[in-house]
Amino acid sequence: VLHKAVIEVDETGTTAAAATTVGITPYSLPRMFIVDRPFFFFIYHEETRSLLFMGR
Repeated sequence: VLHKAVIEVDETGTTAAAATTVGITPYSLPRMFIVDRPFFFFIYHEETRSLLFMGR
């Protein structure tokens, strides 16, 4: 199972979309991530460690 989430932020607001596919791939399995309570998330630039977006 591959899950992709997209968060679009512009001057008019925020839009989120997600898609899930099922297939066999040569990649290792990702870690299980279960969200069963409110949480914060942060999107940052890896090289500079600059915070780009956060949400809850």
